[in-house]
Amino acid sequence: MLLRFWCDGPGLGSGLGSGLSSLDLQLKILSMVGSGLSSLDLQLKILSMVGSGLSSLDLQLKILSMMIGST
Repeated sequence: MLLRFWCDGPGLGSGLGSGLSSLDLQLKILSMVGSGLSSLDLQLKILSMVGSGLSSLDLQLKILSMMIGST
C-alpha cells in the first residue's frame, strides 16, 4: 500500500520523465526489491528511472520508508 501511494503520489508524478505508467514502475521496483539489491543499488536504479525530478534526500526517505514498510 505504501508502495502504491509512493508511485501514485504527487511527488513522483512530476519527476517521471521516462513515460513509465504507474503500474510499470511499481512492478520494476517490486522486482528490484525482491532480488535483494543493496539500498544503494536500489537508489541508483530508481534515480535512473525517475530522473532528476526528486531531490536525493526525498528519494532516500521514500526508499527507506518503502523498505521498512515491506519488512
